[in-house]
Amino acid sequence: MSSAFSYSLAASFIVLMLFPVLHQTVNRCTSFRFNRVVIIGGMILSLILPPIISIGFISLPSVEPVGITDIELTIDSTISDITATDHTITNAPEPAIPWIAIAVIVYFSGIAVLLCREAISFARLFRIIAHCDKTKKDGITICRLTDAQTAPFSWGKFIFLHDSEYDNATDSIYLHEKAHTDRRHWIDVLFADMFCIMLWYNPFAWLTRQLMKLNHEFEADEAVIRSGVGTHDYQRLLVIKAMGMKAITVANSFAAGKRNFRKRVLTMSRKRSSKKVKLISLCALPAIAFAAIAIASPVSAGLLDSISDFSFVKSYQPEITVPVLKFTDDLTPEATESPSIDETELTQRIYNALTDYSEENNLAPKNHTITVVTDAEGNITNISTTEPDNRELKNAIHKALNNDRIEMSQHEVGSGAEIQYIFSITPNKEIQKAASTHVASDDTEQSLPEFDGGYAALKSFIIENLQQPEHIAGSNSGSKRTVNVQFTIDTNGDVVNANVINPQDELLDSEAVRVINLTRGKWKPAIKNGFPVQCTFSIPITFSKV
Repeated sequence: MSSAFSYSLAASFIVLMLFPVLHQTVNRCTSFRFNRVVIIGGMILSLILPPIISIGFISLPSVEPVGITDIELTIDSTISDITATDHTITNAPEPAIPWIAIAVIVYFSGIAVLLCREAISFARLFRIIAHCDKTKKDGITICRLTDAQTAPFSWGKFIFLHDSEYDNATDSIYLHEKAHTDRRHWIDVLFADMFCIMLWYNPFAWLTRQLMKLNHEFEADEAVIRSGVGTHDYQRLLVIKAMGMKAITVANSFAAGKRNFRKRVLTMSRKRSSKKVKLISLCALPAIAFAAIAIASPVSAGLLDSISDFSFVKSYQPEITVPVLKFTDDLTPEATESPSIDETELTQRIYNALTDYSEENNLAPKNHTITVVTDAEGNITNISTTEPDNRELKNAIHKALNNDRIEMSQHEVGSGAEIQYIFSITPNKEIQKAASTHVASDDTEQSLPEFDGGYAALKSFIIENLQQPEHIAGSNSGSKRTVNVQFTIDTNGDVVNANVINPQDELLDSEAVRVINLTRGKWKPAIKNGFPVQCTFSIPITFSKV
């Protein structure tokens, strides 16, 4: 809908540029058939030039991947150790007054009203045809008009005359209307009506239609005078039969308003213009060139593109939620409501984890120093060992602690600082607790991992690279399937450990993981205290068929 409105605006501007040329041509040139070609050609050019200008000068819109009709993408807070409220990055706010929506609604409302008026006019015309007396002559159906206030007119192969003209097939009015019929002027009128309905808000479109119908009358009047009817006698007939009578808008009518009557009388008395007058029509070339440049200018092109892209039903406009994080040195379980444990239970779990780890890997008992850091509320924020590169050992301790909250001692409650627990433990031997100390408060400098170009670029990257599996592309409209992909951005900014949380569909899962892995090398790592640290994301990607 908005694309049609944008197209009509471009066509309207071309009509505006061409109208002075058309007006001068019709008023100066007495070659009425040439005038007819110029007017119809001008209207056709107004309709076909906008897409040609768009293809030639304005960049074409990008094509979305085949098979993907809609994708919803959010970045969820499945990163461990979340301690603060979420910040939301959204698209730019909509303007207070949605002028594009209002303009589109008004535009199509006007079209609907005018189409109804056109339908009513044709209904009236067909009712007259159905109920009037008819006779045929030379392949033309002559219909008797019973309404004395309606001026004689013609449409298609029908000529509508009053009783006085009905019985006289050589009457000037009959000759006039027969000229309209022979030249198929009704086709021009129908085309001009549709042209004006599409550009109804542009007064120059209606003036162009008026020029065309006036030229029709010039052409028919010329045919009558050439048949031998005296010019003065025919002018008097115009005064008697045409002035002040009603006209059928969808047909060529003998009726004439005061302004058109004066022009018709003066044109009958004019000498034939020279062929050089036709050169006026060449002024259409610079007018078209100027219109093309104006439409293709950045301002105009941007305005037309913004109107074309408008949609009442919002397409894919995802919202990206980025949590404020406490970063860890390794992947930790997702933060949940966890039961609390005391320091004794904490020590016992670490001891059991080390013992199991040593037995499973056939390792001799070895002393380990384990450091557990919690915030002021007892939530575990970091775990480190004397073997920082031993991922299996770290994972064993993470699994044993299960991210449970540590019960704070009375002197630690409300301190507002992190608490550091240091354990020196040897599997299968006595457990020794070395220290429990306060560490720096939680106001350290930190930054999130950043995709090259920001989250808008991440969103676009996923849309461009995601391929719709066949069983989704062929599903019914409205169906949706969501895949939750969890992955870690390591200290080098690389994507590691991409996997699906709660796998459900093998094709969708593998496709979502594949696209996330394609982002490798496009991330900047998270920073804490001036050093890169690991951070884990979970992104739900929804495949939907709309």
